[in-house]
Amino acid sequence: MAFRSSYRLVALLTMALLPAAGAGAADYLVISKTNALPSGLAAKVQAAGGTITRTVGQVGIAVVRSADPAFKAK
Repeated sequence: MAFRSSYRLVALLTMALLPAAGAGAADYLVISKTNALPSGLAAKVQAAGGTITRTVGQVGIAVVRSADPAFKAK
């Protein structure tokens, strides 16, 4: 899927950084290869089973939450 090739996903240790996720949900840091988030990111994240919870568009970073254990591989 193009989503994986365009971004690197990094699992976060988020207990101190973000509110607790629902049962089984995990937070991921999506880092763009550029300093901007593409316009189609939300749709790609949703299609992969995730939801964008925060963004820092100026540096190309988004925080994504997913309860899908295979999300990182998509």
